[in-house]
Amino acid sequence: MDANEELRKEAARIAEDAEFTGYQHLAAGQRWRIWATRLGLPVTIISAATSAGAGLSVIAGGATWLTAGLAFVGALLAAVRLFFRPDEQASAHSSKGARYITLRDDARRFGNIDVAGPQSLDALTDRVHQLGNRLNGLREQEPREIPEDLYAKVKGQIEGENYLHAADRD
Repeated sequence: MDANEELRKEAARIAEDAEFTGYQHLAAGQRWRIWATRLGLPVTIISAATSAGAGLSVIAGGATWLTAGLAFVGALLAAVRLFFRPDEQASAHSSKGARYITLRDDARRFGNIDVAGPQSLDALTDRVHQLGNRLNGLREQEPREIPEDLYAKVKGQIEGENYLHAADRD
């Protein structure tokens, strides 16, 4: 096997790793966005209701327990939201997923186009090393952990060709 074919194969490996990991991070970001909404909306509603506690107490016939109960539940939900930081988690995973997909695209173009171009073998080897270094750099950045169930979900979507471009469906 010639050196250019080896470079093509290595670029394909990088692209595959980046695609699987990128889509897993994007799926994790979606999951965290759902949790941000599930926690954020009740916190907002309960906070507003607690702020209007005096009015609620009057409406409920002087039931101060209603205001106190809402304040307690609101404080608990706010603490949970603060601890898990779902908005930050969603942004971090989505951003990292996008960087992986950009790397996948760069590796794919390198393997499909650049390897066949006029560059020297040394220049091409340096480029594939740069792509590999970018992949390793992403692996070292937070967030690193992805829920295990997302691997099977994303793998099924990739194998089901859910992420293929129209040009690749031939």
